Amino acid sequence: MDQQLIRHAKNAEDVAAGLQVFLDRVPQYATDISAIISELFATSSATRALHTASDDLRYARAFHTIRSDLDLVLRSLQYTLGTVRGIFARTGLASYRVLWDGLNLFVQTEGSSLCTRLEWYKIFLHDLFDVLRSISTGRLIVFRERIKRLLIRQESPETHIPNLSADAEASRTPRPELQRFQSFSSYHVRAPQSSIPDIWDDLLPPLAPDPPPPISPTFSSASSQTLSSSQTSFSNRPPPPHWAQRVFDGQHPVTSFRASSQVSKCYGRDEPEALQGLVAAGFVEVLETPFDAAGLRLRLYWRPADHRARVLILTQDRVSRQKLHYCIPLTALKVVRSESSLQLYRAGTPDLLLWANLKFTIYERMVLFYCTFVAMKRQDAVSILPHLEDLFQLREEVEFAGEIQDDSYLHALRLLRDPLSGGMRLEGSALRGPMQNTPIWTAFITLHLASRSWLQWVESKVVWLKDLKPYVFCEGYSPPRARTGEFELRFTTRDDAEDFVERVKELRPR
Repeated sequence: MDQQLIRHAKNAEDVAAGLQVFLDRVPQYATDISAIISELFATSSATRALHTASDDLRYARAFHTIRSDLDLVLRSLQYTLGTVRGIFARTGLASYRVLWDGLNLFVQTEGSSLCTRLEWYKIFLHDLFDVLRSISTGRLIVFRERIKRLLIRQESPETHIPNLSADAEASRTPRPELQRFQSFSSYHVRAPQSSIPDIWDDLLPPLAPDPPPPISPTFSSASSQTLSSSQTSFSNRPPPPHWAQRVFDGQHPVTSFRASSQVSKCYGRDEPEALQGLVAAGFVEVLETPFDAAGLRLRLYWRPADHRARVLILTQDRVSRQKLHYCIPLTALKVVRSESSLQLYRAGTPDLLLWANLKFTIYERMVLFYCTFVAMKRQDAVSILPHLEDLFQLREEVEFAGEIQDDSYLHALRLLRDPLSGGMRLEGSALRGPMQNTPIWTAFITLHLASRSWLQWVESKVVWLKDLKPYVFCEGYSPPRARTGEFELRFTTRDDAEDFVERVKELRPR
C-alpha cells in the first residue's frame, strides 16, 4: 500500500490540528469540537493500523478481500475532510462561530453529523482490520451501507462538493505547513467539481467579534502537582491518547484468585440510548474489559474538554437476549472490594445502593482497574461528594510504608501484599494535598522477590530496582530512573531505605 494510507492518516491529523483553534474561538461548542478532534485521531490511528497490516506477511495476502471496502471508506473520508478544510480558508473573513455553524449546517444536508460519520469511518476501518485477522463481525454490513448512502450524497451533482485538491493548501489554516493532500493511487476517487460555487460564499457576515481565547487553568499543590498536568487546556496541541489506554497492556504477571461463587452483574437501570448519548456528548472510549462468563463488558469513557468520566456496562438479558446498557458518571460511584470482586455503589436514600459487582479472576487486573477507576474519578472536573470518596484501600496488608522524594515532590511509598492471592506490589501516591488518596503508579513485584540481584542499595537513601515495570495513572508523569535505566527509589531518610531493603529480603520465598 506504499505510503498512501499514511497520507490519509496524516490528512486526518492535519484537520484535527486545524480545528484546535476553534476550541478557544467557539467555546460554546468546545465539547462537540473536542469529540470531533478525538474521532479524527481515532480514524487516523485505524488507518495507520491497516497500513502496518499491509506490510505484515500474516495479512498482506488477504488485503484484496477488503480493497473495495477500503476504497469506499477512503473516498467518503476524503470528501468529509475536504469539507472541513473549507472553513480554514475563511478564517479571518467571517466569525469563527458563523463558520462552525455553516459547516454543521452543510454536513447535516448530507444526512449525518460530522462526529457521527467520523465514528462510522473509525468503526468500519477497525472491522476491516478484523476481516484481515479472520474475525467476523456483523457490523460490517451495517456500516458499509451507511457509508455507501453517505458517499452517494457526497458525490451527487445536486450537493456541493468543496475543493479537495492538493493545491487548495493555499487556504489559510490554523496549523502551519499542512501535509500536502494526495489521492490514494490504488483507488479511483471521483474528481471534485471546481465549477460549483463555494458554499462558504453564502455565509452571513460576522455577527460579533470572537471572544478571546480562555486562559488555561493552572494547578499547583505540593506533591500532587504531577497529577494535575493532565488537566491543562488542549489549546494549540492535539489531544493526546488518554493514559488509561496504556494501562491494560497484558504484560503484567498473573496471580490468580481462588474460585469464588460471586458473579459479575449490573443492578442499574437499562438505558438503550446510553451509547449514542455518550458519543453525542463528546465522550471518547478509553478502555474496554470483559468480565467472566457472564457476557458482561465494561467500558470507561472520557471527555477531553473537561475530563469528565463515565462507565458504560454492556450485557444482555438471559431470557430475551435483549442487549442492555447501563451508564453512570464515575463521580457518582464509590468502589469497595469484596473478596475477588469490586463493588460499585451509588448514592441512595439513606444508604448506598449496589450498582454493579465486578468479579476478577486475576489480582493484577483488579489492581489496575481499581487504580484506573479511582484516578479517572479524581481527575474529573466534578467534585466528589464526601460519602462517595474512595479511600484507596483494597484490603491488602501493608508490609512497608515510607516516604520517597521525586524531584521536588514528596510521595508515599507502600509495599502491599494481598492475602487472598498472595500477590505483592509497590504503590506510589501523593504524600499530601487534594490528590493524597489518588494513585500515581503501581508495580507488581511478586515474581521479582525470588531474585537476589533485583534490588540494589546503592547509596544511604537510594535503592535501585531492576526490570521493574510501573503502571502510571496520570498524564505527563515518568517514574524516576537512574542513568543506567534502573527504577530508582530515593528515600528521605536512611532508616526508611534500610527498613525497605530488610523487609523485601524477609518476604523472599524460602
